[in-house]
Amino acid sequence: MGQGFPTKLEYSNNGLQCIGPSFVINGLISEFCPNNVTILFETARLIMRHSETSVRFPNGFPRLLGRYISCESQYELNRFFRKNGCEMVDGQTYCDFRRCLKPIWSTSRYCWAHQHSYPSENWINPMLQEHLQAATTRK
Repeated sequence: MGQGFPTKLEYSNNGLQCIGPSFVINGLISEFCPNNVTILFETARLIMRHSETSVRFPNGFPRLLGRYISCESQYELNRFFRKNGCEMVDGQTYCDFRRCLKPIWSTSRYCWAHQHSYPSENWINPMLQEHLQAATTRK
């Protein structure tokens, strides 16, 4: 291989099955790729991996991710929901916002409208909102 060209290790996911959109917990996958896709340059995202210790590739080298592009998108969305406390509860089908009866959006706890209005003053717990309102009008 020519100077500066990545070794086979960086492309080790090439030819393997997509690991799906779920989180990997203790080395286990709970949901496999729904499309049963093989990871190739045409189906997965190529990212630049940076290494502080690499003399051969000081500016980083390309790495093929182990998820199909749509699974990677769903994984990132799930990660966002989990990080922001918006992840749906198992078996949940309706929006979790103040008796809203619309279906949930993706794997969020909320419908499209309520998920996209977050965060706003409407998201404050009604009891907390009353307390805050009473505290500001007590002067």
